[in-house]
Amino acid sequence: AHHIQQLNKIRAAVPALRKGQYTFDGCSANGGWAFKRAYKDSYALVAVNGGATFSNVPAGTYTDIVTGQTYTGGGSITVSAPATQGQLRILVKGWTGGKVVEDGKFIYSSSSVSKGGNPSATDPGASFFYTKDDAVDESVGMTFSPNGGSFKTETLTVTATLTAGATSGTFTVNGSTQTVTQGSSKSFTIGEGMSYGETVTVTWTATGKEGDASGSVTFKKVDPNAVITIYCKASSAPNLYAWKSGTTTAINGTWPGTQMSQTTTVGSDTYYYADFAGEENISIIFSNGGSNQTADITGITESAYFTYSGSTATQVYPSTEPSKPTVTASPASGTKFNESITVTLSVNPSVAIHYTTDGTTPSASSATYSSALTFTETTTLKTYVKNEVGSNVQTFTYTKTDTPVSDDFTIYYDNSSTNWSTVHIHYWSSPSTTWPGVVLTKVEGNIWKYTFSSDPSGLSGFLFCNNTGSDQTADYTSAPINNHLYKGVGGKGAVTDMGEYQGGSDDDDDSGDTPSSNDWVAYWDNSSANWSTVWAYVWDAGNGNKEYFGTWPGQQISTTTVDGKTYYKATIVGGSSMITPMIIFNNGSGTQTDDFTLVNNAIYTMDGKSGQASGISNVFKNPALRVYASQGNLFIIAQEEAIVTIVSADGRMIQREVFPGVNTIDGLTRGFYIVNQTKVIL
Repeated sequence: AHHIQQLNKIRAAVPALRKGQYTFDGCSANGGWAFKRAYKDSYALVAVNGGATFSNVPAGTYTDIVTGQTYTGGGSITVSAPATQGQLRILVKGWTGGKVVEDGKFIYSSSSVSKGGNPSATDPGASFFYTKDDAVDESVGMTFSPNGGSFKTETLTVTATLTAGATSGTFTVNGSTQTVTQGSSKSFTIGEGMSYGETVTVTWTATGKEGDASGSVTFKKVDPNAVITIYCKASSAPNLYAWKSGTTTAINGTWPGTQMSQTTTVGSDTYYYADFAGEENISIIFSNGGSNQTADITGITESAYFTYSGSTATQVYPSTEPSKPTVTASPASGTKFNESITVTLSVNPSVAIHYTTDGTTPSASSATYSSALTFTETTTLKTYVKNEVGSNVQTFTYTKTDTPVSDDFTIYYDNSSTNWSTVHIHYWSSPSTTWPGVVLTKVEGNIWKYTFSSDPSGLSGFLFCNNTGSDQTADYTSAPINNHLYKGVGGKGAVTDMGEYQGGSDDDDDSGDTPSSNDWVAYWDNSSANWSTVWAYVWDAGNGNKEYFGTWPGQQISTTTVDGKTYYKATIVGGSSMITPMIIFNNGSGTQTDDFTLVNNAIYTMDGKSGQASGISNVFKNPALRVYASQGNLFIIAQEEAIVTIVSADGRMIQREVFPGVNTIDGLTRGFYIVNQTKVIL
């Protein structure tokens, strides 16, 4: 009974003996057995039925709670004990309580002591109990303090320490390798000679009974005076709410933060911006006064650019490098006039503008623009500009007409896709409106119009929306063109310039299956690519890379049947007005074709244009073509490469490819034909 009482006292006194995990590594018994046991900061060496030698012992002072004798760790410890049954030696690290038990028959310091009668002892019990959550982490690894991240000081001292399960390890920094052993730490200094923004990575390896482990930790030296600047491109000034990452500490006011007011120009775009001085890591939310907020954007450690659509934000990476200069004309190209027109040119970045007005291509030796140009006849104005990045030639057309031209600047909107009860327009820069803009006037059917009260040539962009602003198109980031018709898609879909408004309603054709005279169609043969979804990205490389299906990856397109075969169909509204039409097909998630020249009505595969679609639904007027007959021959004057569908009186369809210039179409019998919506008799 006395022996059991002694064991209970020992067990109650040392947490490691009640809760700790065992290991026999580094334990050599002399006549009995030995083990180590640890729980959190409680560590014990146990020898049973005799003495033992313990190796790889953590540094510290150990006290035998049976004998009261002390030992010094940090390598190996040898303890002696009688090799008798029931004998114990228990060395506890950092123990200051002396002997826990008195000598007895089995457990004693030097000689056995018999206890007569009925000895008794008080069981102190235990105040806590072992659970799975108390298991000692014996994983193999190495910790660093601080554990990576940025630092603002000139130098930084870092300390490396092995985890409890590791026996040895090394770390390498700046080409120098150092060794770390269990129970000791190594410190090193980084930062000297490093530039702001430069990083240093420390790699490490560790070995333990559970195996080997390795890893790395990276430190970044930052400018203590650095500023994180948040840039945001939006149709109107958004609210910006910011806080220190990893905390709830707001740094620009309580929710919804502060409305952004400062603006700057990056490239050709205007961005709102806000500075955060002295911050290393921030998180932000954009919102419209607290509504239509974005998700949390976390972990911002340097200046960043975003676009905000009204509910989502996307990080962008605008080029701050010099760009090729671009000329802007006011009034815009395509403007019609009665008697005369005066055109003013500007360029960004600023360089000399050279020009011609006779249709020839200008060069650096052409006339230099110095003041506004006045035209009294239909004129094709071409400009040439150049800087260190490259040159740029642009074309502007101004047409004299007998039809009276109003001084009012009016644009039109086709509401057939959005089907809003009322239509608003919101525009910004100079002039500008407040959200959700101003209402348009209904003209007829689905057509609405808006007349500007001042010259809108200085606009940075505009969009259309419903009367509450809850549904809208995407931003149209060019100045509007007088008397042009625009068509948009809700849910922030693209706005398309449909060309000059000709009057009349589109109510008779709501299906959208038959292209208008200005629309182009392209087809994707998915039989080889076998994408689950197909997207088309369309732009005009000859008109400042104007996007027709919105930004990359464009718009998802759906299937149609042509000549009994299924294709994906992309209808490019106003495609006939493109100068250099281009298209890329993609799956919306990274796989894409090369850049293809867009040919109206063509079929494409991964290898490029593979054929041409037929079908009466694809017969429409191409304004780039002129058709006439002479002496039984058909002639087509083309401004661009195209496929022309020729329909005979009996319904037969013939397709011919034409090229820029005069094309003679032979092989036709005499009779009546429809070509490019023109009636021709041969």
